[in-house]
Amino acid sequence: MAIVYKLMKTGGNLPKNAKLRIVPIQYQTAGLRRMSESIVQATSLTSGDIHATILSLKEEIARELKNGNSVHLPGIGYFTVALKGEIYEDPRSHKPRLRKAEVRTIKFRPDRELLQEMANIEVKNITDLHDLSSSPTAEEIGEAISELLAHQEVFTVRDFRSALNISQSTAYRILSKLEAEGKIVDIGSHHCKIFRKSHPSSPE
Repeated sequence: MAIVYKLMKTGGNLPKNAKLRIVPIQYQTAGLRRMSESIVQATSLTSGDIHATILSLKEEIARELKNGNSVHLPGIGYFTVALKGEIYEDPRSHKPRLRKAEVRTIKFRPDRELLQEMANIEVKNITDLHDLSSSPTAEEIGEAISELLAHQEVFTVRDFRSALNISQSTAYRILSKLEAEGKIVDIGSHHCKIFRKSHPSSPE
């Protein structure tokens, strides 16, 4: 199958932002069940072997990252931690310090071997089936939020931007509209917005 994409206008009013950008469109998310079936057919491993290995690998990756290390899986890539927290000035030393530190996300950088596996791809342009609007459709927005919340209970502006490949200003505009409509709720702070799906009010 081909990698499907469409061309969209870049958001913003400046002339330099009037160019088009390439937005890949994913068919669906391939899960462990589908991939394990292919691995079982190609190797001597069982489905149970694969699931146990993935579980152990997840635990080992988390342990190494918690110990301050980066993790490298040869042929796949590197995993590193990105932090967030409150930066403040120490009243005694007047030097910047960090408090309430926590993991913001886990970054992934693919190995060259993995990128080489993606050579000679087939692509398909479906721009003609859509308009060139810089904003995603309501259906695309709904699908993106459903996909994000399928793996976790909350999502950030960064998660939302990545899911739809949109600019920060467009993401904030869409999320503000969804929040005003009561479809999502911001449970984060002013500096770090975190959203969850709104729960319908219980009848009195």
